[in-house]
Amino acid sequence: MSRQRGFALLIVLWTIVLLALLVAQFTTTGRTEVQVAANLRANAVTEAAADGAVYQAIMRLVQGTWVPDPRLRVVRVGDAAVEVRITNQSRKVNPNTAPVPVIQALLGNVGVDAGKAAALARAIVDWRTNSTKSLSGGTKLSEYQAAGLPYGPGNQLFDSVDEIGLVVGMTPAVLARTKPFLSIYREGDPPAPNEIPATLAEVSATTGDPWYFGSTGRVMVVMIDATAVGAKGGRFTRQAVVRLRAEASLDQAPYQLLTWGTPSE
Repeated sequence: MSRQRGFALLIVLWTIVLLALLVAQFTTTGRTEVQVAANLRANAVTEAAADGAVYQAIMRLVQGTWVPDPRLRVVRVGDAAVEVRITNQSRKVNPNTAPVPVIQALLGNVGVDAGKAAALARAIVDWRTNSTKSLSGGTKLSEYQAAGLPYGPGNQLFDSVDEIGLVVGMTPAVLARTKPFLSIYREGDPPAPNEIPATLAEVSATTGDPWYFGSTGRVMVVMIDATAVGAKGGRFTRQAVVRLRAEASLDQAPYQLLTWGTPSE
């Protein structure tokens, strides 16, 4: 009889231990799910705050109370603090419109030797030009075949700055140094070779009127970076390139979002 009681007691004890383990597991799982939900909420809050700050920057630029400059601005959106930087794209080089001497000068500024800079500049213009002949002589396709590339030139305008990485002779290192000076959204006449910024500080510097004449009248093309930090955690950066028009009309909005995303690493 005592043996049966001992066995029953052992079963009860094991049941209690098992229940305790289950309760601990459920408690841990619940805490984890609550933490995950809190993190998701914090991230959503900071993303919304960053987006709101971008639109606030656009409004202030249109109104003229802000101008693109190296200044770091901090705005409050709800419980989040958002750091806003606005970079004017007007001093950048558009690889879709710049002639060979301008692109060559830019490549020279970032440390590419003269011979390679000249060849790369011609190859970049070749890519965007719908023809079979190369500016360096011969056919464009033969240059890509000689380099062992499984494709030929695009024969069309660049869709992005990253696409320049496909140009024959271009390397990731050269592209990384050149990208900060390029924008496919810059409008107006290309700068002269001696007007190309030599440093990133010169790219973001604003001198005089930030508006300039583009294809649709006076425009301003800017890059807006908004980094939001929430009061309860969370961090998010929104990056947008925006074209603003000084004289909006019924068929032209005061601004146009050209890109909308997060900064590429």
